Amino acid sequence: MEGFLLKAKPEADGRKQGYLPGLEELSTEKKRLDQEWEKLAAREEKRSRTMFAQQAIKVADVAKVLAQESWAIGDTATLENFISKALTSLGAFEEIRKSSDSDHHVHHYKLDEQFFKDNPGLNLPKTFATTFSLPAKPSEIVLTRTHPIVENLASYIFEGAMDPGLADINIASRCGVMRTKAVTIRTTLLLCRFRFLLTTTYNKVNHQVLLEECASLPFTGLPAKANWLDEKYSQELFAAKPSQNIDQTTKIVFLEKVLNNFDQLTDHINRVCAEHSEIILEEHRQVR
Repeated sequence: MEGFLLKAKPEADGRKQGYLPGLEELSTEKKRLDQEWEKLAAREEKRSRTMFAQQAIKVADVAKVLAQESWAIGDTATLENFISKALTSLGAFEEIRKSSDSDHHVHHYKLDEQFFKDNPGLNLPKTFATTFSLPAKPSEIVLTRTHPIVENLASYIFEGAMDPGLADINIASRCGVMRTKAVTIRTTLLLCRFRFLLTTTYNKVNHQVLLEECASLPFTGLPAKANWLDEKYSQELFAAKPSQNIDQTTKIVFLEKVLNNFDQLTDHINRVCAEHSEIILEEHRQVR
C-alpha cells in the first residue's frame, strides 16, 4: 500500500507518476508517522537496555566470578568425595555402582542400628542411593551442596570437631599433623572463618546482612618467619595423603610450635581478611 499509494514512481519517459487524486496530503502524514516511529523505536531500545542490562555485562568477567565461586564452595567431585569419606568413616556400608544409563556412579548406603547408636545426632534414611549428577532414577537422591543430607552430615561433623567432649570419638578434628610426600618442607594450612557486616541503603534506611567466608591460608616455616603461599595452593594441600605414620608426641610438638606462636600470624590473617572484605564489597556493587 505504501509503495502503491504514497510513493511517486517514474514513468517510462522519465516523468514521475503523481499520487492518486486526494492522497497528496498523505505524504505529510507519512513523514510524521515515520518520525514518530523512529522516536518510539529509540525510546524502546533505550528502555530495553535499561531493563535487560545483560547487554553491558562482559562474559569474561562473569566467567571469572563463576570460577572463583566454584573454587570456593567446591565442585561436584569434592562433594562426592566428602559424602563417601564421611559416611564410611562414621560406619556406613557403601557400595558404588556405575549407573546403567549414564557415565556417573551411584553410591548405595546401608546404615545399621549400630550406626545410629554411635551417631545419634544424624537424621538419615536407613538405606538410600545417591548420585551427584543428572540424569538420575526416581529411586536415586541427587545430592547438591545445600541438600538436607549434606547439610546435616556437614553440621554433625563440624560440631563434633568443635566439641572437646567428642574429640576422642569424632572423625574430624580442629587440628592435625601428617607426614606426606605432597610437600618437601614443613607446611601449615590455616582454615579461617571470616565474618563481614554488609550495609546497604534503600530509601534512606540501612539494612545489614551478615556474610561469612572460609579462607585457607598456607605457609611454610615457623610462624616467626612464615613464608605465606598463594591461597589456591590450598587445594593441593587438602588433597594430600599421609605417606607414613607419625607418633603422638611428634604431632604435639609440631602443633605447639604453631599454636603457641599464633599471635605472630594474626597481622597477616587480618590483612587478608581486609582484602577479602574489599573484594566482596566490589562484587556486591557489581551485582547491583
